[in-house]
Amino acid sequence: MKKLLILVLFSVVFLSCDSTDPVDNNFEPVEKYYPLKIGNKWEYSFKTEAANAIVERVIKNNIIHEDGSNIWGCTEAVKVNNPDPYEPIAGYNTFKTDGFYFYSSDKDTMFPGTSILCRKQLILKSPVMVGTQWETSEGALCRIANISDYKVLDINYLNTALVISEQNQSVDSSWYSLNVGLVKRVLYIGIGSQYPSTIKWELRNYSLL
Repeated sequence: MKKLLILVLFSVVFLSCDSTDPVDNNFEPVEKYYPLKIGNKWEYSFKTEAANAIVERVIKNNIIHEDGSNIWGCTEAVKVNNPDPYEPIAGYNTFKTDGFYFYSSDKDTMFPGTSILCRKQLILKSPVMVGTQWETSEGALCRIANISDYKVLDINYLNTALVISEQNQSVDSSWYSLNVGLVKRVLYIGIGSQYPSTIKWELRNYSLL
């Protein structure tokens, strides 16, 4: 269970949207789609075919790169509250000129003493508008497919950008709401195979400072 959660929590999915008419053009900065202020907290319902859990994501502290620049933004601690309460898993988030990134380490080369590269993922690319597209370092093709109001667990979130990422037999869809952050994510793995699986996150509560 822990290995599955670590694998999918930081991967960057396609469902039909309950939404109003899409926003044709959007000029809000990418920073407004994932507020990284220390103390901000999001709580998600996490579901797979085999398990349910509550996932808590908290912005913990600012990370300064060893050259003194603040390119790393903030750490994001992720804790699985139920049924697998291990120590929080840390990720590193930062905004750059081309968008919002997730890093699996605070180093941009190798993990110390290993040959494992830090995983760097462009999660949301500027400009945040329909039609923006990019390719990740791992070869996934991503695009902003829609920006509209979107309902999650009976709560309506305004100006929500749907990011669809496709790679091999997987489709990953993430919905980022303006001034809220990630409100929903659905990951389909093994599309067309004999044993496909679905993993879903839905925002239950959040607290932004």
